Amino acid sequence: VKYLIETRRETFTDSFFQFSHPVRTDAIEIRGNYQVVVTMLITTLNLDPERAEFLNKDPSILLAAIVQSTIRSYICDMEFNEVKKMAGTATGEKNQELWEAIKKLNGLEMDMDGKPLYETEDPLGVFGKLGKYIVRGEIVQVDAVGEAAKAIEAEKIADLKGNAEIKAAEKTGQAKIAAATKDLEALRIRQQAQADFVDAGYRDWE
Repeated sequence: VKYLIETRRETFTDSFFQFSHPVRTDAIEIRGNYQVVVTMLITTLNLDPERAEFLNKDPSILLAAIVQSTIRSYICDMEFNEVKKMAGTATGEKNQELWEAIKKLNGLEMDMDGKPLYETEDPLGVFGKLGKYIVRGEIVQVDAVGEAAKAIEAEKIADLKGNAEIKAAEKTGQAKIAAATKDLEALRIRQQAQADFVDAGYRDWE
């Protein structure tokens, strides 16, 4: 039996280390006057290490600010439940539109082999400012904050209370049905006993 083993084709970017940067946004107002805080994990390549680490006082803060602006624009017209569903999914999988927006932040295009096309560099992009290239973005957590959090929590409590009351009512109803069934059965037995007694007396009379 022969086996064919195909190895993944290496690209130019495979020779660079990947770095993960947690990004937590400020409170973002979305539809319904809710405010949410989104936590993301942004993975980058340091294509220009000198620019990435030495030419900026705090590159992580600058990267977070750039990403946060895009997140704000993307979710501002969404409902809370829509934003919440995004947690735990990587951009590019279920959030292709968001990934396209984040990828544009790079300000640098790649060819088919993953090799940077430096002639396409945008000085205002992530690469132009930081020497980094974003290769992945994952939404880790979505939290409601402020009055929105209180409202959502109150809604959850109301739902739980309502469900508890429904279950209690169901149990009460089931108990009443069981009691009524028991009473009907007792009445049937008494009626049957009376009928048997009358029938026995009638036979004795005969």
